[in-house]
Amino acid sequence: MAAYCAYVDCDAEEGPGPVDSLTLVPDGFSWAAYVFGPVWCVWRRCWSGLVVWTLAGLGVAALFAWSEISPVGILGIIELMLLIFGLEAAALWRWSLEHRGMRLADVLIASNREQAERLFFEHWAQNQPRQTIAPGGTATRMPPTQGIGLFADAGG
Repeated sequence: MAAYCAYVDCDAEEGPGPVDSLTLVPDGFSWAAYVFGPVWCVWRRCWSGLVVWTLAGLGVAALFAWSEISPVGILGIIELMLLIFGLEAAALWRWSLEHRGMRLADVLIASNREQAERLFFEHWAQNQPRQTIAPGGTATRMPPTQGIGLFADAGG
């Protein structure tokens, strides 16, 4: 089972409403970010990660050019940099989504991406206000029921 963070791009002030776009970010190590670092950043539109990747690469290149570290040591440093980037890729992606205005809507535990998406929409549908048709023919929103036996005007 894996954890997925569900980010939505919708009006946060209105509460649950239609989902314009859904992005599921799996938590954990990203092999794609480990192997294809800068390409992964561009694909995910994670520009801050690309800047970090570029600066780290330039730092390693400068270290190699101006130091007496052996090529094997530099290779170890690069491998460590790749490992850290693979571990932190999901956090960079989540940060860039929040920076673009998307909001965290749910955290899901699922065995795969399809199940996580299904769970998200089941949870999202349960939190939707019901719509009813008023006598005039216009749709009005009613808040979800609070439960049986809770009356605002109960008195005695």
